[in-house]
Amino acid sequence: MTTTSATEYAESVARDIWTNTEAGNPFGTDDEMLEYNETNQLSAYDYLEQALDIEYRVSQDKAYRSAKILIGFGGPNVWIDTATRALVVAWWSAPVSVDLPEQFCAQLDEALEEIWGSN
Repeated sequence: MTTTSATEYAESVARDIWTNTEAGNPFGTDDEMLEYNETNQLSAYDYLEQALDIEYRVSQDKAYRSAKILIGFGGPNVWIDTATRALVVAWWSAPVSVDLPEQFCAQLDEALEEIWGSN
């Protein structure tokens, strides 16, 4: 695959995240969630349950700083980097980055900081 393919894929995934965020549902919706609460909106915690791996970045005193979340691999590899607020995609090419909404990344950081602190 080429950098063009990775860029097109990254833009497609990022576009979905931007659309959901602008609609007030940063992490999407799931009709099955209506069984559990009044809304079908997924939370950052729901989103993180689907993560394949999470690389935490912490300070010397072990305070949470940011994370790199693996959401796809094997063709293409896809990460969310909360420090740079970017979606990073590599597909047999150099990694390409596409900006993500600040609100989306901030909510992920909030959830990840709580998860990190509970360990």
